[in-house]
Amino acid sequence: MPRRTDLELVTKRLRITPFRVSDTPLFYAYRNEPDTARFQSWSVPYSRKDAEDFVLWAADATLNDFSGSCQFAIRIGESDELIGDIAILGDLTNGRQAMIGYTLAGRFQGYGYAFEACTAMLDHAFGKWKMHRIAADTDPRNLASIRLLERLGFRLEGQMLECYFDTDGTWLDSHIYAMLAREWQAKRQKLIAPEQHPAE
Repeated sequence: MPRRTDLELVTKRLRITPFRVSDTPLFYAYRNEPDTARFQSWSVPYSRKDAEDFVLWAADATLNDFSGSCQFAIRIGESDELIGDIAILGDLTNGRQAMIGYTLAGRFQGYGYAFEACTAMLDHAFGKWKMHRIAADTDPRNLASIRLLERLGFRLEGQMLECYFDTDGTWLDSHIYAMLAREWQAKRQKLIAPEQHPAE
């Protein structure tokens, strides 16, 4: 009987897998990069204890079944190096709807890794997990994330004005993007490369 952590997503350059305790040092390092944290939900300095606790929580996630809130490691396929993470956060009782989130360490940004990881994760979530709707919440100043979402086929659904604080206490807006399962199915053939497939 295979272990529940055996399932991973494999793309041309990446693997998406559950976290491991050994990922803690690299995770802690990129969570403390000011530019990486700028549009995220945490602030720097990010403590080692928070990193350890987060990795322990995330390591319990499985790609086999949707658990409601789960975060996975993004790794370079050949080297197994941790370069970021991707999350699907939702609730099984709300009509199979979820939010997607993603982070890459600074030195791995700008190479298309986020697009590759998100494409694989969306295909898995809409396919194996049978999600109906997936949304993303992004700071309107985060132009790179907006470009990524639009390239993936997300629609801008609305703007929430002054809905959360920046680290300096400034009120900030948030843009909500979303995609339905049927929209993904229409888009996926243009995005999914033959190398992208789940590996068991």
